[in-house]
Amino acid sequence: MKRLFVKNKFNFSAIITASVLLFCNGILHAAEQSKNTIRLATTTSVVNSGLMKILTTTFESKHSYKINLFVSGSGNALRRARTGKADITITHSPNAETKLFKEGYAKVIKPLMKNKFILVGPQTDPAGIRNVDSVTAALKNIAMKKVTFISRGDDSGTHKKELSIWQKTNIEPYGDWYIETGSGMGDTLRTAKLEQAYTFSDNGTWLALRKQLNLTILFQDDPLLDNPYSITIVSPKKYPNINVKGAEIFMGWLLSNEGQALIKSYKLDGQQLFFSND
Repeated sequence: MKRLFVKNKFNFSAIITASVLLFCNGILHAAEQSKNTIRLATTTSVVNSGLMKILTTTFESKHSYKINLFVSGSGNALRRARTGKADITITHSPNAETKLFKEGYAKVIKPLMKNKFILVGPQTDPAGIRNVDSVTAALKNIAMKKVTFISRGDDSGTHKKELSIWQKTNIEPYGDWYIETGSGMGDTLRTAKLEQAYTFSDNGTWLALRKQLNLTILFQDDPLLDNPYSITIVSPKKYPNINVKGAEIFMGWLLSNEGQALIKSYKLDGQQLFFSND
């Protein structure tokens, strides 16, 4: 019995040892994976436009890194940064980005590119915004005539920009005519199509989807509609597991002549979607 007990004890110890070794190997493998993986939280507009696929595919072909994409509105993307669930972000929500940096969650923020916001709606233009002289005048017309307006309502950069312009009109958008989808830009544009309503969109997503939509651009070219995108690296002081090296290499490449040339040369139907911030 004593020998059997010793034997069983030895076997039990061997099992524990093997399990520990397997567990440690798993941790080392995961750590090795994390060194070669960059967690990128980015906005739907960059993905819907098709630009992100070009950027990540080209980057991965030249570097020993894999980009793990997390796609959402800017609000959710920056929340991933704030909770250490991303290494780097591409967003278009300047106030929220600045707040993230001031509170110590961002190591660095750099301007990446820009495009434009637009107002789209039915060709019949029931609110008469086609010939107004400002985006605030356009929104006032929509509100006064209570023509259906579809908002993303999802705390994205686009949603925040829309709300900031409503604020300048001194009108609180509210009522049966103002509908929030709580969804991304693609779903919101498709809802506007179904409702034959107005909506606020970034130009990139609009160009990517416009052939599917029975809508038209009714207002653009107001300085208030500028849409800057920034790239942010999460602070390792807050989250030591952040892949800072990979994030810095990716940021450096995006801001290099090669990365910027890819951004500026990307077109749909012959139209340039994004521009440099210089």
